[in-house]
Amino acid sequence: MKRLIWVLLVLCLAFPEVFAVELRASNSIGQDKGPYDPSLAYALHLEGTSRSLFKGDVLVWKTTQKQSGREIIKTTSYADSPFELVQTYRDTLLLEESDGVSQTIFAYGDDGKLQTATYLENGELVSLQSFFYDSVTHQLSGSRTILRGNASYRFYGQEKESQWVADSSGESFEKITIYPNTITVKETWKGENRLSPLSVAAQNDGAIALSQGDVVVTYNNEGLLVQEKKPSFQSDYQYNEQRELTKETKIDAEGRLYVTDYLNGKKVSQQVSKDEILEKVITFNADKTRVETLYDKGVAYCDVTYAADGMRVLSLKYR
Repeated sequence: MKRLIWVLLVLCLAFPEVFAVELRASNSIGQDKGPYDPSLAYALHLEGTSRSLFKGDVLVWKTTQKQSGREIIKTTSYADSPFELVQTYRDTLLLEESDGVSQTIFAYGDDGKLQTATYLENGELVSLQSFFYDSVTHQLSGSRTILRGNASYRFYGQEKESQWVADSSGESFEKITIYPNTITVKETWKGENRLSPLSVAAQNDGAIALSQGDVVVTYNNEGLLVQEKKPSFQSDYQYNEQRELTKETKIDAEGRLYVTDYLNGKKVSQQVSKDEILEKVITFNADKTRVETLYDKGVAYCDVTYAADGMRVLSLKYR
């Protein structure tokens, strides 16, 4: 890349009227990040009405534009695609875009707000989307999408302490309500039947708790599952610095405690107890066999070895 840049710089200085290329620092999406910086991976080449994005010496894309009256036609070619994206603008509003196969046509009201978006493939109508706005706030309040003859709707709303978005399609209706910095609630209806709502609550330590009916699932601030609560059991999970599961502690509705240890992501042992009295210890072997040591009132009395299928007993040894 540095060699290419130096060649361009020399040519620009020697023949400024021919090589009027400006080099700018950039990123993966082609934003202008100021003066050229050779330490960055991306660079923009600006020449007249065209601009090219390079990653090292490799061209990522190139855009050119031309003006015809009030309209500007922008053409983008990509190094990894045989298709060109052609976009037509009028007074900064996108009127149409096409890649040779698909085409989207946009229509606007007198106030400049988007009214419809028509999507076609190979010249055939695929979908038509219409947008609606609040007459008081003039903000987007909803949309209707007709896709291959089927209509679906989306509505937006804002209340004193929350915002919500709702989707309706056929007999299904789904509403998501967002309370800033606290909780998000998802409600779903099938016909006239309301299903159990799903709530998403953010905790002070960055953890996220998902609640639906009697089920609560909690993830820590690194996205790892740390707790499951159901009517029949509660499980807690521990991890090492490599984000590998190391221990699962589970207690069922009868008060029985299961403590399972993991190594390198694999289950190695499990202890089962009730009322702090050991009932069983299971050792999981590398060949997928397992040995269960049974206890009576906390005293081991039998070792049972199971085959890899978990069903056949290979040996039975009493103590």
